[in-house]
Amino acid sequence: MVALTGTERLADDIHLLAHHEVSGKSNLQLRAIGLGLAGGLLAEMALIRAIRVSGDGVAATERVRPPDRLMRAVHGQILGERQRHCTGGWLTFRAQTAANDVARRLAHSGYLTLTQSRRPWQASRWVPVDADCAFAPLIRVRARAARQRARRTTGPTGAAGRRSTAASRRRSRGTGSSGCCWPPPGPPDPLQERGHRRRAADLDDPVQVTDVDAQLEGGRRDDQPASSASGS
Repeated sequence: MVALTGTERLADDIHLLAHHEVSGKSNLQLRAIGLGLAGGLLAEMALIRAIRVSGDGVAATERVRPPDRLMRAVHGQILGERQRHCTGGWLTFRAQTAANDVARRLAHSGYLTLTQSRRPWQASRWVPVDADCAFAPLIRVRARAARQRARRTTGPTGAAGRRSTAASRRRSRGTGSSGCCWPPPGPPDPLQERGHRRRAADLDDPVQVTDVDAQLEGGRRDDQPASSASGS
């Protein structure tokens, strides 16, 4: 009997997660399972660089040979296409047979067995050989999720990290922890002083600066009547 220690293949774990560990009944809709398994098969080949997934579609490379029969079959289909197809097209195409294909690969590895139903009108079903081994992928996923949560709470991005992030956000808004403005304001801009100067710019002549207060004072002197000026 094959040692049931895990196949280290993504599509196999997805199949075991999507079915009951004892009865083998599907926990999700068949279409969702098929799309998930098809994505798992493409991800397996992308991890070993047997295919390239990009915005313009999926392309197979001839430099890497997939290790098992199912991956070689999918790789051969992609490699045999003259026209590059989009990722969604390959997912839809492979989803039609992915569940049965992955189940056969798991059966070859010793994880599943095909059982015949006692009722003649019911189809046969793939059933896990060992319930504990079929449940093992869920345990691995939960353990990894727990480690990720622990890193967020106790690691560099934990409480200390959140405090430093809050401080950086306050600095980016221009306010420090004490509420004062940072950086400190510099000397006032002369152009912003009310009623002092006006800058007139011309495309041909250089910038000219006119003293508005002097003009206003001179205008008031000119408007005074001559009699009041002589009387003073």
